[in-house]
Amino acid sequence: MSAEFIGLLTAILGLLAAIITLRALTGKKKDDVARITPPEDQETRALIERTIWERKAPRRPAIYESSRPPILVVANMKGGVGKTTITANLGAFLSSAPNNEKVLLIDFDYQGSLSQTVLGQAGITDVSMSAHHLLLGRKATEDALNFAPPMRFRDRDSGQTRLFRATYPFATVENEIFVEWLTVPDHEVRYNLLRYLDSADFKSAYEVAIIDCPPRITTATINALSAASHLLIPTQADGLSIPGAEYFSRQLMRMREEAFPALKLLGVVPSITLVATGLKKIEEDELAELESKLREIWPAAARSAGEIVMESAFVPRSQPIRDAAGKGIAYLRDAKAKQIFARVGAEVLPRLQ
Repeated sequence: MSAEFIGLLTAILGLLAAIITLRALTGKKKDDVARITPPEDQETRALIERTIWERKAPRRPAIYESSRPPILVVANMKGGVGKTTITANLGAFLSSAPNNEKVLLIDFDYQGSLSQTVLGQAGITDVSMSAHHLLLGRKATEDALNFAPPMRFRDRDSGQTRLFRATYPFATVENEIFVEWLTVPDHEVRYNLLRYLDSADFKSAYEVAIIDCPPRITTATINALSAASHLLIPTQADGLSIPGAEYFSRQLMRMREEAFPALKLLGVVPSITLVATGLKKIEEDELAELESKLREIWPAAARSAGEIVMESAFVPRSQPIRDAAGKGIAYLRDAKAKQIFARVGAEVLPRLQ
């Protein structure tokens, strides 16, 4: 056989193989999509069944159950799902008319994205840290709260929003506090934030607090969960993000009874959805599966809040939201973005009551 014939035959066989592979892939059912599952061997499972934060039984302060303004934690184990965007814009919704809530924003992610977003909207270039004071717990309450100055976003703005800032050195502070907790007997750090947010100074100055957390269970995340009244989980409606929301929920539910029994699941916000007008069928299917699993994990939320996944509060991909990222708050800069987050706020606000 000639070299030309052999080359042509090879190309035909390669094309046939590609067609067979393509048909196999496109013919897969949803249930055939690869899912990452925990390891099955007992030795490995023993290492991951309990987080390091569960090694010491928590000693909750007596103030833990006292009444205070709503404290909302926005968190998920999956990164890139819109946590910071939702925190900043929900804060703007609550602090703007007609709500006029006095809002405290706390940036507990060392990347400082919330800080950059809020400060950018206020025209402030100083991104120095202040949120670390809430973790260290060494300042008197009245002094600590002074590290959250009012943010004035417009002319004649009364400064309804205040911000505790974070930036990269925040991670070093977290690590130092964590090492102290591990090495010093009877040293409790998990409720440092709670002591501030349960104070009379906080209760008189604010009507709601929103905390932006990193996609990890860190010293700051544990403090946020231990102080919070409600948890909001943003997630994309895809096979990469949904498992993160489920795994995060299972971890928290295992820790909840001992560490933060007052924490309630407010709901799940579908974020960065595919179209502006609603959820696509593939997204609805993914979210329906998540709803089913979360109803098992958070039975109290299923009984009290109706649907856990707030499908009508979806946050679509949006150019104005992307343009505002790290520079300002989309709710205050664009009419379409304002409509989006007003819809989110209308779902969240009644559940905070």
